[in-house]
Amino acid sequence: MATPPPGQPPPWSELFDPFVAAAELLKAEGNALVKQRQYAEASACYERSLQLLARKRTAAPQTTGELACHLNRAHCALQTSSLGAAVAACDAAVTLAPRSAKALFRRAKARQLLGSAEDLALARADCAAALAAKPADKLIAALLAELGGAPLGLAQLAEGVVGGLYDGSADGADTHLLLLLHGLGDGAAPFRKLAAKMALPATATLALQAPFALPLGLPGHAWVQGSAMALAGEGAGAELAAGLAAAAEQVLALVLRLEPAVPRERIFLLGYDEGAAVAIAVAERCSGGGILGGVIAVSPSLLRADDGVSGRDRAPPFTEVLLTHGHADAQVPAAAAERLRDSLGECTLSQFDKGHEMISGEGEMRAIMGFIAERQSHAAEAAAACPGAGQLYEVTSQSGDELIVKEVSS
Repeated sequence: MATPPPGQPPPWSELFDPFVAAAELLKAEGNALVKQRQYAEASACYERSLQLLARKRTAAPQTTGELACHLNRAHCALQTSSLGAAVAACDAAVTLAPRSAKALFRRAKARQLLGSAEDLALARADCAAALAAKPADKLIAALLAELGGAPLGLAQLAEGVVGGLYDGSADGADTHLLLLLHGLGDGAAPFRKLAAKMALPATATLALQAPFALPLGLPGHAWVQGSAMALAGEGAGAELAAGLAAAAEQVLALVLRLEPAVPRERIFLLGYDEGAAVAIAVAERCSGGGILGGVIAVSPSLLRADDGVSGRDRAPPFTEVLLTHGHADAQVPAAAAERLRDSLGECTLSQFDKGHEMISGEGEMRAIMGFIAERQSHAAEAAAACPGAGQLYEVTSQSGDELIVKEVSS
């Protein structure tokens, strides 16, 4: 079909999607069945609606319709005491909308009814996150009080992060949080050691473990399933980009979970290689009224999230990104790093004498420490974190899961 002239809308046949139309009819049928308290039949309608939406022809995502179906399935599952199904439906809803108070609240209700100690802890975390998203909601506040009163502290919220390694700040203040995302083939333990050496004041740290073990018995983990094989030339770019988008949404959901204890604007991300690509994708999603404290991307891979929107296409203000790159990086040429910088809403590119590797010198560490210090909320904390106020460290090599770190002069 010919492209319409500029300024004219596309033909009606391009705007009409029979799958979306049929999905809307099924959703309406499900809503009518809910009013009649026929919850099993209604849930089946929502499931069929989701199947049709997955086959849609239109390029625009039907996030609203999909979200409504998942939320309604959760409601039906709660009404029939199908608690596992309710949690699963809410999981799908939170993936689409991490700040959905309704999804978080319904998942909290399901977990409360499941009743195990782990489920109750997760229910409190969900309820606290829902209240942060919708502070005036009396039902959410009442459920939170019923589950244990006050919102959980940062250490308690971080305890439930699978594979995560949490440490409070040495001074015990914990008013800021640094999330660390390792590179492809690595793990959380070396980055926990790096965070300890950085010793940022009033800053708790949480080193995250990527979810996917590498194939063929290789050591380490990946944030995107199949990314290790892609390095060997065996992978679909679109699938990897979609996997990166999913990883970013999971990290963003974690930020939402921790936000009741630490405001989002005091949360920083530091990632390397594939972890840096995930951190950048999170930064692109945190614009407008929900920016992070900042994102440090060390030698990021060029993998980009497949959501069709770059950082500059989103609404300001933007989460600020510090991109550190090596002159001798064989994986990411300088021109590619510059294009990455230009695609982001607010990004500083700093070049250093290194290849595609982790923090490798005093200058790079100073840049990272200064970036965090300038953006911390309190002037005293910023002064304490500034280069020269404490010791700086250089990552000289890596042995197994351990970063070899040495102290350098300030």
